[in-house]
Parts: sequence; structure tokens; C-alpha cells
Amino acid sequence: MKKISTILCVALTCLLLSACGNSTTATVSIQNAHMTTSTDSNQKPSDTITNYGTSAKELIVTADLKNAAKDTTIKYVWTYVTNSYEIKVNTVKYAEAGDKSLKDSLALENYDMSVWPEGDYKVEIFINDQKTATAIAAFVIKDSVVAPSASTTAATSTTKATPIVSNPLRQTGASIAYTTANLQNTHMTTKLSDAGAPLDTVTSYKTTATQLIASAELHNAPDNTLVTFVLRYVTSDILIGSYQLDSGDITDRYVFCYFVQDKAWPVGEYAVDIYIDNQEAPAKTISFTVNN
Repeated sequence: MKKISTILCVALTCLLLSACGNSTTATVSIQNAHMTTSTDSNQKPSDTITNYGTSAKELIVTADLKNAAKDTTIKYVWTYVTNSYEIKVNTVKYAEAGDKSLKDSLALENYDMSVWPEGDYKVEIFINDQKTATAIAAFVIKDSVVAPSASTTAATSTTKATPIVSNPLRQTGASIAYTTANLQNTHMTTKLSDAGAPLDTVTSYKTTATQLIASAELHNAPDNTLVTFVLRYVTSDILIGSYQLDSGDITDRYVFCYFVQDKAWPVGEYAVDIYIDNQEAPAKTISFTVNN
């Protein structure tokens, strides 16, 4: 029997848990975290900025990692602060010890929009399993383009969106390649075992639910298969969040996603679309409701 490993994403505060975490040493640190317009071949920033235009092709954060131990993991969390929307989480492991020049970025061409929304943004940088960011680079995007307005429903961090007809995180122009990966036993649950297995199956939550958990089994996955979870509030055609995970090098594993907020969920119908790699159509869709 093949062992099913786990991978986890937490919506709004998305944490990717590696199979082998390293505790943070007392001396490791991150210095000089800031935004820039470009870097040289050694990932050194050409300048320091706090503002971008809405048509900026790339948003770049750089920093200096000092006194890193072997296999130190760095996690970048990009957030659109104005709308409390988590854009991207990226995790990088450094096999060798020592000082490093850090760099991470967002490219406009990778998202289905022609300009960035105006507003406040931030990049939080975490070392290993830290729960609090070691460094934060804050910046503003502004121009004459009006940013998407926030939803007036009780749901936190939602923006009005047309109904989902394709993978919102699919790279523009990417080819739709065949994959052997498939999803089985997809459903919502209220609790997971330590191994990541769902402990029940639900089709409805209360408005006071602290978390909505989508669970699935990923099978026959090539290395680094991408799995995207998209939570939609179907009743009002609202996109709540899209989060993309990398399956790593394990063929069969659990994949699951926590969607969390600090306010009551609106009553109505919901759906979680789960995409594999760059497929335009979801591999599976889980429908459920929220009631009083």
C-alpha cells in the first residue's frame, strides 16, 4: 500500500508545512528587507522603493539572510493589505549554510489581470517554522486605475468576481499539458488526523464555523504537481481565495486546505474548485452550504 503524505494550505494565513522542519537558531537573521525594481546577477537590488505603478511588470523583494544553518527554509507571504487578500506563498530551502542574498517576486503576466489593484501591500519573510515574520517589506501601488472594491457581505477578504470558468492562477499563455495526476475522495470535513486524513464528511457548516476544510487525495502525481484550491461564495458570485500548492516529490499524498476568517460566514451556497497544474477546468468541485 502506498503511503499518503500530506500538504496543507491555510487560506488568509496560508502555512506550507514541510515534511522535515528545522528549528530556528538563535543567530540566524534577515536584514535589509525592501522592495526594488531590479536585481543584478547576484540578486543584489539596484534600488530601494516603496511605491510601484499599477502597470509595473514585476514586484521584487530582496533581503540578506545571515548566519543560516544547513537546510534553512525561507517562506515569503505576499498580501494585498487593502483587501486582506493573500496573493502568494513561496517557500525556498537552502541546502548549504552561510549568508545568502534573498529574492522573491510577483510577475504581472502570471495573473489574469492587466494592472495591479491600487492599495497597500506587504511581503512577510519567515525563517523555518517561525509563526511571526522575521522581516516585512511594505509598499504601495498607485496610479489612476481603480482597484477592485471589497464585497459588502460578512465574509472577510472577498472581492467581487465573475463566476470561475478557468483556473485563476494559471499562467497566461501556458500550455494545457496532460498529467497522470488525479484527485479522489474529495469532500469537506471538520477535522483532520495527525496524518492529514479527514475524520468526517460534511456538506454544511454553521455560520460560526472557525474553519472550512477541503480535503482530497492526490494520486499518480509527477514531481512538483501544482494543486490549486479556489473557494467561491456561489450565492453572490464572490471569489474568496485562490491558493496554489506544490506536491513535492511524493506520488500519492493528502492535499487539504483550511479556509479561516474571524467573522461569520454568510449563509448560502459555496464551492471549492480544485485544479491540477495548468488545467483550465477544475479536476474536482466540492459543493456545500453554510446555514445558521
